Amino acid sequence: MGSLKYKSADDVDADRSPHVILLHGFGGSSDDFFPFASSLRVPAHFLFPQGPVEVVNDDRRGFAWWNVDQAAKDRALKAQRARDLSTWRPINLEAVRLAVSEF
Repeated sequence: MGSLKYKSADDVDADRSPHVILLHGFGGSSDDFFPFASSLRVPAHFLFPQGPVEVVNDDRRGFAWWNVDQAAKDRALKAQRARDLSTWRPINLEAVRLAVSEF
């Protein structure tokens, strides 16, 4: 299924059931949604792709879909001001879109 690592969870025939794709957040992993998917008790094939960028926050390891400018984020938090990200686009956004679309 494309270039991304992924995990799946289901108790159904994957070829005959709807597919539900859940993307984790920054610093998360493809393991984050297993409990959620099973709690839904929905007859679907769940796919959990893992972001291609490995990130380390303090002593926690995880993954992301693109890099975050941590220094800019820290400056904004210290100054207690919001950052306007409405026009910002990650460098690898198109590559991620393509990889996810392969599911």
